[in-house]
Amino acid sequence: MDQLILFKEQDLKNLTKKGSADSKFGAQVKLLSGLTNIYDDIVNLDVDYVLFGIPEDLGIFANISKIGTSKTWEVVLKNLTNRNRNTITTPEKVLILGSLDLKKIQKKLLSYDPNSKKDIAKARRKMELIDQKVSYVVHQIIKAGKKPIIIGGGQNNAYGILKGASLALNTRLNAINLSSQTGFVKKEGRHSGNGFSYAYAEGFLKNYFVLGIHDEATAETTLRTLDKLKAVKYGKFAALQQKYDKQLRRATKHITTASFGLDIDYGIVHDIEPTPTSIPIEKAQEFITHFSTMPEVLYLHISNAVVNAETNKTVAFNVANMIVDFINGNSR
Repeated sequence: MDQLILFKEQDLKNLTKKGSADSKFGAQVKLLSGLTNIYDDIVNLDVDYVLFGIPEDLGIFANISKIGTSKTWEVVLKNLTNRNRNTITTPEKVLILGSLDLKKIQKKLLSYDPNSKKDIAKARRKMELIDQKVSYVVHQIIKAGKKPIIIGGGQNNAYGILKGASLALNTRLNAINLSSQTGFVKKEGRHSGNGFSYAYAEGFLKNYFVLGIHDEATAETTLRTLDKLKAVKYGKFAALQQKYDKQLRRATKHITTASFGLDIDYGIVHDIEPTPTSIPIEKAQEFITHFSTMPEVLYLHISNAVVNAETNKTVAFNVANMIVDFINGNSR
């Protein structure tokens, strides 16, 4: 199975700190000893959630944005597996599957110049390879009746996730997205800014709601496109700050008409210091808890969590909290 790097027992031991290992979250999760076919290997496994990573920067690079999301999976997994197991969390219902094998693509990315239009075009073409891998893995997980929790990479992966889930269920899906970006810019080659517009155009996405978009970062042509589509609704960042409960009601009404995916663009969360265009992590967690309790939710996708020396520990802690919030909310 060349799509995945399987997360094994030795990997878990390497991550787990010394101490009361049996009390750690990682000691309770399920792992696969080998991998032949994802669906066959997990369909009868007593788990509800399948956690996997997408260690890539290609989609963000292709959108001419700040890279650093290829390491998110690694740092989040270390934090998650080492946190204490308690009566609230249910790690025994979680399978850590592994991460997509994107080493060759990441290595090639190192040779690309962000100021070169040719290299940007190459990156957008290569996105198709990642789309295929993401779509396949998600398709297998959802077909097996499990809920994927997907970490790492850019918001570009919303397309592959929606495609895989839609094909598994043979129906169009809805999506709710907490993001300062629409994810709905023009189809100009795949990148982190148009995952949802491609999914909509190709018939995988039905109703879409994005909450938190910034006026100054959104082109007028994109807003006009959104305003023309009855299936697409949005709330601006000011509404997220001032009329949050009203926006949640609007979004809930719009996307719970069918099975839906839950997307979190971590870029809207402030890590170290608050900014005028970011929200506290608690607000994002509240958002996740609200939608995770709904029976129609199919998956959690956390993207655009840029890892660097300054944000490493904060990103790991916050994203791990989001994962636990989703599991706890969905288990109610």
